Amino acid sequence: MERCVTLSGNPASDCDRKGGKMERTYIGLVHKDPDSDYGVSFPDLPGCITADSTIEAAREMAAEVLALHLEGMAAYGEYIPPPSSADAILAHEDAADAIALIVVEALPERTEAEAQAAFDAFMASEYGQQFMREISPGWTPPAAATATEAAAETPAPALAR
Repeated sequence: MERCVTLSGNPASDCDRKGGKMERTYIGLVHKDPDSDYGVSFPDLPGCITADSTIEAAREMAAEVLALHLEGMAAYGEYIPPPSSADAILAHEDAADAIALIVVEALPERTEAEAQAAFDAFMASEYGQQFMREISPGWTPPAAATATEAAAETPAPALAR
């Protein structure tokens, strides 16, 4: 029997046997307070969280965030745990105030350049910058990124004829 390993080279008990790639389907917890967006977290992957205004949009964003998180872990050689069962997720302390469980399949694996472009786009977005300010008070976007954004938004001058 062929042994399945994650991108980081670590053995994984639950891999996609079709291609020998790491498992990309995890169970997420959906949280919703009266004055908040729908939040999705993955107990198997601490720090892998997202939110959006509708549950469907949050689910779509969760697929993107899950892919980025897994790719980041693999890039840094971190162990990627196999997905837990629904019973184990329900027993997790974060499940106490969850309103739903969702099964999320990460978006397809991307090349390093594609993953970097997606990360850069996220960091350039208002949501990405707000996220960084919330987790790192005092954080400001790098000057180079701000200049690049400004250049991208400024139309090129018309050529004189």
